Amino acid sequence: MKKTIELSMEEVDAAVLGLTERIAFLSGIMATRSRSAYDEHHANFLRDAINARSALITGVSMQAK
Repeated sequence: MKKTIELSMEEVDAAVLGLTERIAFLSGIMATRSRSAYDEHHANFLRDAINARSALITGVSMQAK
C-alpha cells in the first residue's frame, strides 16, 4: 500500500540534506570501525537513510515530468 504526501521543494531539500548528513555519519562509523565495533542496526539505519533519500529524489524527478 503506497502512501502519498506532498512536500514543498524547501522541505524536500531539507530532508535530502539531513539524510545525506546521516548517511555520511553512518558511513564514517562503518568505515572507521571494525565490524565488531558497530551493530547491525547501524547498517539498517544506513540502508534506510539511503532508501529514503532515493525515494525523495525519485519522487521529485517523477513530479517534474
